[in-house]
Amino acid sequence: MDMKKTSKRQLLGRINMGYMDKNRIPHATSYFVVPPEVAKIYGSKPKHLNILLPKKDSSFPALQIKRGVVNIDKTYFCVLNLAKKFALRTTSNGNTRKIPCQWYNCEYWSRCRQVITFDFVLPKVNKHGLYRIATGSVDSMSNLQETIRAVANSHRIPLILKIVPKKVNVINKDLGSISKKTKYFLELHRSK
Repeated sequence: MDMKKTSKRQLLGRINMGYMDKNRIPHATSYFVVPPEVAKIYGSKPKHLNILLPKKDSSFPALQIKRGVVNIDKTYFCVLNLAKKFALRTTSNGNTRKIPCQWYNCEYWSRCRQVITFDFVLPKVNKHGLYRIATGSVDSMSNLQETIRAVANSHRIPLILKIVPKKVNVINKDLGSISKKTKYFLELHRSK
């Protein structure tokens, strides 16, 4: 179990929107992939979670937006701090160092993607720790940001985090065609 210190609360675990197979290929699921303690309360394939935002703390926002890139031969991974213009570069041997971010001048910029991490409390599981979910979906990011802005003044408002399917158009560049595909997105709503 991941027990990193985040502000005054412990990071208890991660919630995922899919899994990696043995070849490290990601596969989306129509449910949240949850740790065992969460599965005891919500079942092994929950489609929604009752959450609370962590108490507002300027040093540790619930929502963090980062950009990251993995180079082509996977010898390093960067996590960029856009506000401070530096990157933390982790090499394949696990060494991490702080480097100036070259932004658009970086040879790997075209492979850089934005990722949002969202920390929350699962009060039915543990009121004193945080769980984290990450997504690169622009639609999911937008929905999370809008809802959090709407309830930003209170960390005690019960919310529901859902994973929802949507049909989207996917362009096949090789065939020059468009097809429909089901993708899964995060939605955050006030609890009724």
